[in-house]
Amino acid sequence: MAGTIIILRGETLTGKTAAAGLLARSLERGAHVEIEKLLGFFPGGGSDPRHIGVALASAAACVNHLLAAGFDAVVDWQFWEPELLDLFLAGIRIRDCRVHLVTLSASREARRVRRQPATNAAGAAIRADTSVRMTADRERRGARINTSSLSVEDVCEAVAEIMDSKRGLIEIPNSRAGRE
Repeated sequence: MAGTIIILRGETLTGKTAAAGLLARSLERGAHVEIEKLLGFFPGGGSDPRHIGVALASAAACVNHLLAAGFDAVVDWQFWEPELLDLFLAGIRIRDCRVHLVTLSASREARRVRRQPATNAAGAAIRADTSVRMTADRERRGARINTSSLSVEDVCEAVAEIMDSKRGLIEIPNSRAGRE
């Protein structure tokens, strides 16, 4: 088995990035791939569909290199359409890996509380991007966690339980990887 890819997806302010970072640090050989940072290379934050395609292909290439080097990858992004997840998965070339998909959700109130301004290392306010709303989530694969009342540690624990139970395993399109 080449390794594991853990994909955390969901709306903005559901705890994806914080959980993905902590989860990657908790793995013996884990790495966190933030697709949002790749989109940050583009003017306007990568809202152009071409930018999104390049960012997803780049993230998949990064994950391929991590798996080949013996690392597990924790990927986070909204993936607001199933086709975007499929586009990312189509770039995965390492076929003998496990892929866990976990959708994080939170109540409107929990997202409002989390929207309170954070600060960066220099003390400047960071504005959360709340532009992406998954109004009609069509993704049916994987497992789901409601993070409304959970700490980041609790979310990571819930993801670990999902992985241990083999729930949330999905297949890479056009391959037999994923489900056992």
